[in-house]
Amino acid sequence: MTALPSPEFTTPVPEIRKPRQRRSQSPKPKSFKKKADNSNTVRQHKLFAASGKLAIYSLLSVLSIASLVNLLQYSWTQQSKLHQLRSEVKDAKQRVAAQNAEFQHSFDPRSGKVMMQENSYRIAADKQPVIIYNQPKSH
Repeated sequence: MTALPSPEFTTPVPEIRKPRQRRSQSPKPKSFKKKADNSNTVRQHKLFAASGKLAIYSLLSVLSIASLVNLLQYSWTQQSKLHQLRSEVKDAKQRVAAQNAEFQHSFDPRSGKVMMQENSYRIAADKQPVIIYNQPKSH
C-alpha cells in the first residue's frame, strides 16, 4: 500500500467557487432623450409611409374615376350612333320593301296588260267608258 503524503508536505488546493449570482436587474435604461428621438423617427417613418400610400391610392382613385367618366361618355356616344344607324336601317328596309313591291308589280307576267295601260295613254277597247245620254222625248 502506498502511504498518503502527509498534509504538511502537500500544497493546498484552492477551493473552486461557483460564480456569484447577481440579483436580477433590468438592463440599464437608455437616456429618455434617445428613446424619444428613436420613437419619433419611427413614428415619422410610419407616418411618411402611410401618407405615401394614401397619396398613391388617392391618385389611383382619381385616375380610375376619370377613366370611368371617359368610358361613359364614349358609351353614350356609341349608343347615340347605334340608335341613328338603327333608324337609318329601318328607313332603308321600308324603301327596299317599296322598291321590291314595285319591281314585282312591274315584272309580274300575269299583269302585262295592266302594265301597258299604266305606261301608255291608250285604253283597251273593252275598258273604254260608255256614256249613255237620255234624250228627251218630244211629243
